[in-house]
Amino acid sequence: MTSKKFLLSFLIGFILCLGIPVIQASNCKDSYVDRVCGEDQTNLWLDIVCVVDNSVGMTNAGLASVAASISSLFVDGQQLRNHWNKAHLVNEYTQTKHDYVLQVVRNNTAFKQPYTYFIGLSYVNGNWQWEQPDGMDPIVVQNWSDWNPGFPTASSTATVGVNVQTSPSSMSTGWQNTRKDLASMYVCEVASCDSTNYCTAEDI
Repeated sequence: MTSKKFLLSFLIGFILCLGIPVIQASNCKDSYVDRVCGEDQTNLWLDIVCVVDNSVGMTNAGLASVAASISSLFVDGQQLRNHWNKAHLVNEYTQTKHDYVLQVVRNNTAFKQPYTYFIGLSYVNGNWQWEQPDGMDPIVVQNWSDWNPGFPTASSTATVGVNVQTSPSSMSTGWQNTRKDLASMYVCEVASCDSTNYCTAEDI
């Protein structure tokens, strides 16, 4: 009788392992197999990144700070800016705007020294230009620029701009060109709503 129970338990376990989708951790070796990214386009899943911390004393503000500290890519910055209407990676037409952006970065604990963060500067068709909201043409860099010494470098892959703090003793940053697939922080902007730039509820 004992051997029959064992055999029955074994068969049930074997059938469960092979025939039922796994919904929790399992010891069945072949119950879940990762597919090669980009090759199997059937039954795609939406990947969602969540930041969860249940440690004692963690507040919502602390959790938000942790989430903001996760480095991202230039392309991610371009995608995330679409969560706000008419938002885009920040442009710096003047020294005043550049200094303002740096001040915002310095006052945000998610950014660490030495500062490096993507801005809306990219090299397209032989010109360095500033990104604009969707539907608007980019603006070519005009009279003012803030390239660090030796930049921009001639490169077919280093086609986006970052602000880089070149010296720990200096609180200033300057532009450098780099590849858009490298990880870094980024700064986005959206036009403010006022009497000259009216925003409907849908625009906010």
